[in-house]
Amino acid sequence: MLREVLEGLLVRRVAIRSSRNEISLDRLEAIICEMSAVDRDKGTELLLRLGREFHGELSRLAGDPMASRMAEQVLLSLERYRHLVDRFEDRSNEILAEHRAIVNAIRSGDEKAAERLMHEHLANARATYAKRLAEGADIQLEEGPRDKR
Repeated sequence: MLREVLEGLLVRRVAIRSSRNEISLDRLEAIICEMSAVDRDKGTELLLRLGREFHGELSRLAGDPMASRMAEQVLLSLERYRHLVDRFEDRSNEILAEHRAIVNAIRSGDEKAAERLMHEHLANARATYAKRLAEGADIQLEEGPRDKR
């Protein structure tokens, strides 16, 4: 939830700066184009890397070094969970659509919508991770305790 707040703040700043013509969104658009060209069945690692680049570019464009550093620290602490989306092929399409919606809100100058969409995007990711972790726990419970020899 901390990531949702920090990245919501950052994307709001990006929308404000974009509406003032202080920044270019070209790199964000390029990342989205790259994501849309990735084979969903074979490119999970690439999609995850591009997603990280997308969020990193938003952080850079915000022009708020303190909030960007804090967001990066939170993201690093969550990095080990990012691979949990690999079994959720439909999620990659959702991620792409969510990224597009965020950029569209930024382009339109609607900082409130951009912030809300970022919160929703990250809440969806959090729900995916929780679901995947719960499935893993169920599998382990069904298998029984592991021999620790």
